[in-house]
Amino acid sequence: MIKALFSYLTIVLIVLLSGYAHANINAIYLSRIPSSQSINKELTFLKENCQLYDHWVHDWNYSVPKDTVVARLTFIYNKLTPILNKNEETYLLLGDVAHYLYNLELEPYYEKALTNYKAAITSASSDYRAYWFLANHYSLAAQPSLAIATYNIAFRNLTQKPDENLWVDYSIACTNAGMLGTAQFAAHQLSLVQGKKSHLEEQITTVAAHQLKTPPADTTIVAKDLWGSYGKNGEKLQVINWLNGIKFKVDSLWELQLGDYKNKTTFATFKPLSITAKNGKKIDYSILLLAKVADNGETLQQFLDKFSTKSKNKKPYVFEFGKKTENSISIEATDPDIYPNIGGSHFYTIVFERNPPEFAGMKIEEPITMPTNGGGMAYYTMNAKYKHLPKKIYYLVMLDTCGFINNESLSVFNDFLSTFVVE
Repeated sequence: MIKALFSYLTIVLIVLLSGYAHANINAIYLSRIPSSQSINKELTFLKENCQLYDHWVHDWNYSVPKDTVVARLTFIYNKLTPILNKNEETYLLLGDVAHYLYNLELEPYYEKALTNYKAAITSASSDYRAYWFLANHYSLAAQPSLAIATYNIAFRNLTQKPDENLWVDYSIACTNAGMLGTAQFAAHQLSLVQGKKSHLEEQITTVAAHQLKTPPADTTIVAKDLWGSYGKNGEKLQVINWLNGIKFKVDSLWELQLGDYKNKTTFATFKPLSITAKNGKKIDYSILLLAKVADNGETLQQFLDKFSTKSKNKKPYVFEFGKKTENSISIEATDPDIYPNIGGSHFYTIVFERNPPEFAGMKIEEPITMPTNGGGMAYYTMNAKYKHLPKKIYYLVMLDTCGFINNESLSVFNDFLSTFVVE
C-alpha cells in the first residue's frame, strides 16, 4: 500500500488535521465496549493524543517517543481483539486503532483496519459511522475513488444530524481527491453547525484559491488547457470542461473536436459512427455542443435565434433532459430541400442556461486516479485547472441528421444528453 501525499496540500492538511485531532473517535460509544473500563487509562491516552497518529507524519518531532505510542496502541488492539461477541462499537474502535497504527507505518494494520470496519458494517449496516470511518481510512491511504464512493454510502445512511467531524473528514477527503467544490461545500456545512466561518472552511478556501486558476479576461484559452479527458468508462470517454461547467461521455470511437475558449464562447463537435439506412447506405450525422457567456440583457430565445436553422418547418420538441435544467427551449426543424437524397434534413436543438453555482464543481468533479509505483513513499502534484466562470452561461446542443436515419440518430442523441451534466 502506498501512502501518497500531494505536495501542494501536505502542510495545509497537517494544519487541518491538527486542528481537528479528535476526529471520528469521539463518535464511538466507548462505554458500550466490553472490558473498556479495564483499559480506561489507555483509552484516555488514545483520545487525548489523536494528533500524533490520526494522519501520517513524515518527521516525528513529538515529545512522546514513537515507539511508546506504537506500544500503547498495540496494547489496546491486543486487549480488545480476543473479546467474544464483539459489538459495533468494539469493531469501530479496533478499526480506528488499526488505522492509527497504519498511519504510524505498521503496514499490516491497513488490512486489520479494513477487517474491523467491514465487521462494523456487517454488525450495523444502516449506521453511517462505519462507512464514514472506512472512507476516512481509504482517503488517508491514498485511495480517493474508494474513499468518495464509501462516503456516498455514509451519506445515504444518514437518518439524523451527523457528527460534525464527518464534515471535517469528508472535506479533507474531497480535497485529497481533487474535488474542491465538494470540499468547500462540506467545510461550509461545518461552519453552519458552528454558527461561524470555521477554520476548516478558511483553509479549504485557501487551497481552492491556490489550485483553481482565474481565466484571462481577453485571451484565448486553447482547447488542450480547457478540456480534460478522464479516461474511459466502459466504452465511454469522459470529458470535462471546468471553465464552462461541462461533463459528458461519448463513445471512444466517435470523432471528437474540442474548441478553444474565445470571445466568451467554446464548442465541441461530435461525429458518431455512421448508421446504415434501410436502403443499405451508410449515413453520417453530427452533434454540436456550444457554451457561451450570456450577453447583458440577452434572453435565451435570442441566443437560440442566433443559431437556429432556416428550415421551412419548425415546432417545439420535448427532451427529457430539458426538464432537468433551470430554463430550456427545444425545437425540431425539418426541410425536404436540404439533404433531399437522404430524406431531407432533421435538426433537433435544445438551449438552456445555468446561473453560477454556489459551490462550483460539485456536479462534474470526480475523484482523481492516483498513479501507482513499486511501493514506498510517493509525492504527487495535482494539475491546476480553471475555476468555473462566475457568470450566467447559455448552452446549445444540436443534432444534425436526416430523414433516413432520424429515429436511430435521435436515439443516440438522447443517450448523449443522458450523460450530459452542466453546472
